Order: sequence, then structure tokens, then C-alpha cells
Amino acid sequence: MKEVHDPIKLINNFQPTGISYDFGVKLSGIASSSFNDSDLIGEGHVAKSEKEINVVLFSDADFIRNAFWARIQKFLDTNVIETTSDNGSLITNVLDSLTGYDEFINLRNKETPFRPFVVVQKLQAEAEQKYLGQEQQLQSQLDEILDKIQNLSAGRNGENVNLSEKQLIELSSFQMQVEQTRKQLREVRRNLSKDIDALIKKAEDLIPVLKERSESANTDRRIPKKTIQDMKDAGFFKILQPKKYGGFELDPHTFSEVQLRVAQGCMSTAWVLGVVGIHPFQLALYDDKAQQEVWGDDDNTLVSSSYAPMGQVTPVEGGFKFSGHWQWSSGSEHCDWALLGGLIFPPEGGAPEYRTFLIPKSDYEIKDTWYSMGLKATGSQDIHVNDVFVPEYRTHKQSDGFNLTNPGYAVNKNDLYKIPWGQLFVRAVSTPAIGATKKMLELFIEGANNKASSDPSKLAGDTHTQSIVAEASAKLDALETVMFRNYDVMVDQAGNQGGIPMIDRVKFRYDASLVIEKCLEVVDTLFSNAGGGAVFAGSDIQKIFLDVHTSRAHVANNPVSFSRNYGAMQLGVENTDYFV
Repeated sequence: MKEVHDPIKLINNFQPTGISYDFGVKLSGIASSSFNDSDLIGEGHVAKSEKEINVVLFSDADFIRNAFWARIQKFLDTNVIETTSDNGSLITNVLDSLTGYDEFINLRNKETPFRPFVVVQKLQAEAEQKYLGQEQQLQSQLDEILDKIQNLSAGRNGENVNLSEKQLIELSSFQMQVEQTRKQLREVRRNLSKDIDALIKKAEDLIPVLKERSESANTDRRIPKKTIQDMKDAGFFKILQPKKYGGFELDPHTFSEVQLRVAQGCMSTAWVLGVVGIHPFQLALYDDKAQQEVWGDDDNTLVSSSYAPMGQVTPVEGGFKFSGHWQWSSGSEHCDWALLGGLIFPPEGGAPEYRTFLIPKSDYEIKDTWYSMGLKATGSQDIHVNDVFVPEYRTHKQSDGFNLTNPGYAVNKNDLYKIPWGQLFVRAVSTPAIGATKKMLELFIEGANNKASSDPSKLAGDTHTQSIVAEASAKLDALETVMFRNYDVMVDQAGNQGGIPMIDRVKFRYDASLVIEKCLEVVDTLFSNAGGGAVFAGSDIQKIFLDVHTSRAHVANNPVSFSRNYGAMQLGVENTDYFV
């Protein structure tokens, strides 16, 4: 048979025979010689192996040829390598198996078909770094070319640069390759973590447990300690925590995936998870001395917050004297530290400086004040501080968060932390409403299938009911789509030169503020059409109705000022929001 070197020709000319062949076989155990004892000549020959062998035999080795791994494209006299298969993973997985680690890949759903082996994750991480370096190199080349084009058009430096039509076509193709590379990198970062699927599965498994505990949690006006421990054990609070301090350093997409599912069991629990679980991200922006104080002895330490600038601040040597009274500190009774807002007024006058002050539990008092119509179990108590000392390194400037000049960048270098802090917090208090509203729709559908209308057909046969379900589903799908799209864009842009454009930051902030408004449209419609049973105390639909309405009271969920800012920026006015 004629040898074929071109894999494309090989594939195109391939004719199936209908016969199955073993491509690779693993051989283990004592190996016997294929020769009879009488045929053995010379010393060193044995009839069988002294120890068990562990071998993988492939019927053909062409699959590891370079031609089957990647293709090389020419761009402006530069070779650009584009991978076409992942046979490298096959080889490393085989080596993984031969070392004795046989905990092979589990079946996964079609949404996430890629699952790395645990033992080869280090190799894959190294490969990712190499891939990232390739992307940066390509981006550098692109920036150089674009700069030359700009210089040419502006007539700067007197440089005579002429790009042919062919080169311009190549440039366009190259730009598409770079964008594709960014998308691939995003998926690599997401899929490389062995923890993601487990985290989401744990959140799904927790839904019925949270539902069962919700009534007592509402009565007690706080999340049960057992639930907090369950979420600690599951790793939910470490999703955004730096690896340096025992965290996963996963992207916010994963955090919201978990939060959405928790909300389907109990919105109050999802709210506390969101608020408390987002703080490791902000703490990663602090001076490392502050991070060490919180996580040095226990990387499971939790932090609550109340960001309203209610603190009275007096500068002193080495830091500040700090006092004040704050409301809405969700989950505070389960936390050992608190992030509290305060203003520093310059002695010469002018605009005050907003900072977040990190305070240990020994320096504040929790006041039991949380008696609310909804989100009853969040335990959003008041916090009182009386004249305590806060060192400079335990403060975080809003200007550093806005300008991305955070001192924590000295130790936490993941591009994740270059996403503006405010973008994550505002979604921590809006995402629970999406999950809870999805649960309310599910309850509404169950009720419609079980209730008889006056005609007397099932309510599910009513065309108005059908329209309600369709519209609710579409609105919820749109909210999730926008949220995850914005996350993906932010993750892509965060590591780029220049970061996320200000107009996008303002838009994303406005998008987040609209979530509750859109959820209210759905829950109000569902509640109004759910029948008389929904009005009685204890109704699951009523609980969600009250929870979502209560979440609207948070300042981050009021879109009025954010809509004005976004509209004004599109009309050429400067941004006025510094929490974006």
C-alpha cells in the first residue's frame, strides 16, 4: 500500500470495512516468552518475567506524527501553529495509567465534554501556560501591525508601510485567530479545574436539603450553622479565593453557576453565599499582610460586610481610629471579620476618600435587628464599632479598586483579580433572584398541571397560562445569557492591555442592576396567576415572591442612577460611578 503522508488525504480516501480493530491494548501481568526453552540461545534469556509488566501497545504510531497534531500557517513571514487534535493528552493519559493511577475519566454531559486526568493536570497546566504565551506572542505581533497601520494613516515617524491586499486579508484572518485563541483559553481555564463539576454537583445535591431547612431558617432569621458548614465542606466560599490561601481561583462564571443552584433551594442561603463568598475576591486585593491575618491560621475564615459609608474615621499614626453603626450585614453571625465602609475627609477640604475597613470580630458588636418580610434567613444584622484602631494595610481604597492599582496584585497575579471588584459584588446580590425565580416558575408549572380550571380542564390547557410560562422562561433565559456573556467578556478583557473599557464597565453595571426588575416582572405575574393557595403563609411561591421583592431594596439593585450614567456616557458625558 502506498504510504500517505498527508492526513487530510488519508481521511478523504478512507473507506470503512465494517471490521473493528483494536487501536490500543493494555497488557498487564507476568509475560511469558514466545520461544520454547530449547530455542533460547545465550545468557540473559528467561522463560517469563520476574515481575508483572505494565505495557500499552498501539497498532500504529502515525497518530503521534506532527502532521496529525497541528498545522502550520504562514502569516507575514511568520509561522503560526494551530493545533488540530489532542493526541498529546492521549499519550500523557497513557503514561498516567502506567504509573499506577487508574482512576479514569467519568462520563459527563454534553455541555462539558472535556475532563482532565488528575495526575496529568500539572502537565496540562504547563501546556496552558505555553499556550497562553503563544497567544500573547500573537497578540504582540498583531498590536505591532496595527500600530504600523495607525502610524501610516497618521503620517507619524515618516515610516513608509504598505500592506498588500493579500496581507490585509491575512491580517483579518489573524485577528479572527486571536479571538478564537482567547475563547479557547477561556474554556481551558474553565475546564482544567477538576473542581468545577464537583462544585456544581454539590450545589445541585444541596437543593432539597436547603428546601427542607428553609422553614426553620426563616423562623430563626439566620442560616443554620449546619448549612454554612455544608457550604464550607463543599468549597463554595473558596471559589474566588486566592490559591496562595487555599482557594480555587476559579472564574466568576463558576461562582454564579453554584449560586444559581443554591437559590433554587433557598434564596436566603444563596444571598449569604453570594455576599460572604464574594469577599475573598476583594480581600485578595488588600495588602498581603491583611490577607495573612484573615487566612494565615485558617483558610476557611469568613468575612461579612456593610459597605455604606457610615464610619467615622480619624487618621492617626499607622492607621485610623474607626467608629460607626452599619445595617444589612448578611451572614455576619457566621463570620470572624467584617468589611465596613467609611469616608476619610482631607484636612484641606475637597472630596472625601471612600475606603473599606477590615475589622476583626473582637472589635465590633452584632445587634440582632433583622426582622424583615423576605430574605428572613439572611441574618442581615447591624454592626456597631466603637473607637477601634485599624492599621493602614487593613483598608482598601475605592480608587484602587476603580483604577486597578490594588496592593494585592503584588501576590495575586491571576488576571481574574483584574476584573473590577464592584462588577462581582453587584452580581452577588442579584444572581440569587434568578435562581429563586426559576424555582418559582417550576412550582407554577407543577401547580398548573395539577389544578383544574372552571371549564374544567387542567389549567395547563389554558392559553393565557401557556403564554405566561413561555414569557417567563424567555426572560429568565435572557438574564442568564446576559450575565454569563458579560462575565466571559470581562474575563477576556481583564488580561488585555487597557483592560475593560469604561463604557463596558458602566454597561455591565447597568445590566446587573436590571436583574431584579426583570425577576419582579416574572414573580409578580406568576404570583398573580398562581391561584388562591399562594396567598397563605407558608406557600413556597409566596416565600419567593417576598424574597425577590426584598432583594430590590439593596441599593445595587436599583437601576435608576445606573441607567442615567450609562445613557449619559453614550452621549459623551464622563462616568460618575466609581464602583464599576
